Amino acid sequence: LDRQAYFWNIANWDALDKRATSDVFRCGGHAWRILLRPFGSSHKGVLSFFLE
Repeated sequence: LDRQAYFWNIANWDALDKRATSDVFRCGGHAWRILLRPFGSSHKGVLSFFLE
């Protein structure tokens, strides 16, 4: 098993809009990015996190 890590520093968390996307990174031979919805997709108080 090949282990890799990606660190994404999100500055000004309180100022985020409805969504934030990371830069594209490579892991496991694939290109990925993270889609973050700090207020959830449809509910307040929920964090939604997607790997694209």
